[in-house]
Amino acid sequence: MSANLCVKAHMRDLFEDGFEIAIAKDDTAGAMLPKGDSYEAALLNFHMIASSVQTTDDLVSQMQA
Repeated sequence: MSANLCVKAHMRDLFEDGFEIAIAKDDTAGAMLPKGDSYEAALLNFHMIASSVQTTDDLVSQMQA
């Protein structure tokens, strides 16, 4: 799923509806553009919006605890 478009848009909607958001950063991707890496840009935004930005393994471990 495109990190800088789809994921970010859904995150904003969820945040505005009062949800806490956890993102699996290794399950998203973004395009490499001539002006920069859209995935790296998206990760910066994820940290500003989400409660948690972790790997899938870390998130699954927390849910199982």
